[in-house]
Amino acid sequence: MKKALFFVSLLVTFFFGACQSSTDSENEQVDIMKKWDEEVMAIHDEIMPLTMKLKPLEEQLNALKIVTTDATVQQDIEKLKADLNLAYTSMYDWMRASGKLQLELETMEEKEALRIIQLEKTKIEGVKEITNNIYSRTAIFLEGKK
Repeated sequence: MKKALFFVSLLVTFFFGACQSSTDSENEQVDIMKKWDEEVMAIHDEIMPLTMKLKPLEEQLNALKIVTTDATVQQDIEKLKADLNLAYTSMYDWMRASGKLQLELETMEEKEALRIIQLEKTKIEGVKEITNNIYSRTAIFLEGKK
């Protein structure tokens, strides 16, 4: 009888230990996804509205180019348009890649997931810097041509 009782208590301990391990793993994944949202997606959400203003700026440059005969100004316009396009495509390229990566985070070990989050944070900060820079340069350029 003592052996049976010991065996049952051992099974119960093992069962609850396994359940706790599963819960810890789920909590770890929730923490990883929360970190993703707080550190990476927060930057994305901050810069995305500005990204949406890049195409209208490009249209303003196109309109200015039509009425400008100064070759230097036209070269400046082309350079700004190229930079606007770089910022715009950088955001959408990042979003496409990070969308796939976000799904993979859920199955990664915590250490690897944290490394990926830091890498993606660095990437989106770069996109933010490029976007802020070209937006400001273009806005200043257009303001000077009014």
